[in-house]
Amino acid sequence: MIHDAQMDYYGTRLATCSSDRSVKIFDVKNGGQILVADLRGHEGPVWQVAWAHPMYGNILASCSYDRKVIIWKEENGTWDKMYEYTGHDSSVNSVCWGPYDFGLILACGSSDGAISLVTCSGDQQWDIKKISNAHTIGCNAVSWAPSVVPGSLIDQPSGQKPNFIKRFVSGGCDNLVKLWKEEDGQWKEDQKLEAHSDWVRDVGWAPSIGLPTSTIASCSQDGRVFIWTCDDLSGNTWTAKLLHKFNDVVWHVSWSVTGNILAVSGGDNKVSTHTHTRTHIHIHTHYTHTHGQYTHTHAYTLHAHTHTYTHTHIHAYTLHAHTRSVHTYTRTHIHTYIHTYIHAHTHTRTHKVSTHIHTRTHAVSGDSFTRQLNKLDPQQRIIYTT
Repeated sequence: MIHDAQMDYYGTRLATCSSDRSVKIFDVKNGGQILVADLRGHEGPVWQVAWAHPMYGNILASCSYDRKVIIWKEENGTWDKMYEYTGHDSSVNSVCWGPYDFGLILACGSSDGAISLVTCSGDQQWDIKKISNAHTIGCNAVSWAPSVVPGSLIDQPSGQKPNFIKRFVSGGCDNLVKLWKEEDGQWKEDQKLEAHSDWVRDVGWAPSIGLPTSTIASCSQDGRVFIWTCDDLSGNTWTAKLLHKFNDVVWHVSWSVTGNILAVSGGDNKVSTHTHTRTHIHIHTHYTHTHGQYTHTHAYTLHAHTHTYTHTHIHAYTLHAHTRSVHTYTRTHIHTYIHTYIHAHTHTRTHKVSTHIHTRTHAVSGDSFTRQLNKLDPQQRIIYTT
């Protein structure tokens, strides 16, 4: 039985892992697959595989029931073990590489309840940090947060390097979703999110380019999928919204690279994709300057509101190792954007005030909104999100 399949960064290679203890790598070309490597090293079913960012070479991690994590690397067309980690006391259920900004760092979740952070320090040396008893009974899934700080895309002063912060989310057999953050070189529990009534089977932190809202998806043995959102730039307030209640266990959630489409698979032999995006950005620029006896006040306001909902169900069954689509149902509702531009210009002089206000409301494209946003002085922006 194949337990996981992952495409590499460029979408040209496919890695799979199976109950037969193997990890296989295929070249994907012209609609076909060519087996290029059959990696043997595990002594039990292999649960998951994960590709590292290609800037570090062709590197793949795998985890297994045999309590081992193996990191494989291709050099000169040959795949070999780069490192083998044996620091867990039970099955290792999940592996996930951190953002490339942090270097080669791998999070590993195990049934022994611990989470390990395995980091390459150079010259084939690896440093290990372990979070003991991260989840009672066991950890089932780990997923890294984007490296950029929420809100940094809009609120970052020009010329300043972006702020990076190491965070990841985990799900476990204690029915909890937990957020972890590195502070002063030590990993600490940052948040504990409670909504599920049974084991959390998978978690996924949505990709982001630095927008104010952080988003996490979680799925559980209880058949429910929750979307967790945080609009608080400090990351302290998370809100759970039930995406869907399925009739069977939900095994996996996976975000698209743009972070707006979520794929969900479960024990009912169905795959569903969900697009649910709500954005309300209010950017206000205000500045005052004095010229002679006059005081000039300028105020600029930009509003953006987007609501998109797409839901697709794909019913599938497996026959002779071929998956065939039996029925596909798609429902799409789009309520698109309206951007408002307000320009207020006030002249003030002793005992005399004249005010000119011009308001124009119109629908514009996202690119047009971005162009207007880029015209504003970043240090004069005040950001509000709802």
